[in-house]
Amino acid sequence: MDISTAVRPVAGSPRWMREAAGWLAFISALMLLALAVPAARFDPGSGQFLLFIGAIGIWRYSLGILHFLRGMLFLYWVFPRLRRKASALGETAMPSRVYLMITSFHFRRPPPVACRPRSWPRWWNWVTSNWCAVSGAGCRCRMTAI
Repeated sequence: MDISTAVRPVAGSPRWMREAAGWLAFISALMLLALAVPAARFDPGSGQFLLFIGAIGIWRYSLGILHFLRGMLFLYWVFPRLRRKASALGETAMPSRVYLMITSFHFRRPPPVACRPRSWPRWWNWVTSNWCAVSGAGCRCRMTAI
């Protein structure tokens, strides 16, 4: 039996369940690897501890070097070839429209549609993140600072 079929969740299961199964398999594999390491490697007084921590550091920074080399390969070899191919196609290959989605997490909320009635509890202002003052002249709402 192939390992990919052994840990594959049931088709049609919710996405969170599939992701949880993947994380569970990953954490289980890490625990099995940690159990395979001799206990002397985890003792800070032994010389093997420094070698063990050094091996983890080499592995960690080698991933950074790998990503740097991958980026340089794309920047100086792959992208220029793709750019030349796209330029050779000319204006006919250009799309008629380009849609951009600008993500921002620092935006103001729209003003509330209506103020809370006096009968609602005061903590409702905190829940809805608005401040309302009901006066005899009508309702005035103001957004609080985000």
